[in-house]
Amino acid sequence: MKTRLLLALLAVVVATGLAAGNPIAWPVPLTFKGYDVALVTLDEPHPVAQPNGQVLTYRQAYLVRLFGDFAAGHGPAPAIYLGDERIPEFGSFASGLYFLIYEKTKLDGLAGREIRYTWYNDASIHNLGRRFEPNRFDLTTPVPLREALTRPLVPPRLP
Repeated sequence: MKTRLLLALLAVVVATGLAAGNPIAWPVPLTFKGYDVALVTLDEPHPVAQPNGQVLTYRQAYLVRLFGDFAAGHGPAPAIYLGDERIPEFGSFASGLYFLIYEKTKLDGLAGREIRYTWYNDASIHNLGRRFEPNRFDLTTPVPLREALTRPLVPPRLP
């Protein structure tokens, strides 16, 4: 009975905050275990709209996997950044989050930037303590996307 009462009270507090325009931030620290990058062959051609309205179709992409506890599927996911650039779209896999970068010039342009995140409606951006260094991974041999998503974390090459 006490548990139900506490849950009902918590729901009222959250609802009151949301109704007042003050959503509760999700200040949960992330557990980050590392990242890897792989050149992948897409299952089917993937059209991507460009800022100028042109649509380009890609058959390969660079898969970036972030390993750790990101609450994906269990609560609100964080916004992911490389430096100040927000990653607009990402998905989840069993060990973390992933996103695709379609062009080598874009991948190279993100090199050296800090991997960061923020929670929905939280103004502070948190650093995960790693710089994005895609050139430390073998990006010469394409791997099927499904295989790349399920393989263990690939350690980076030494500099």
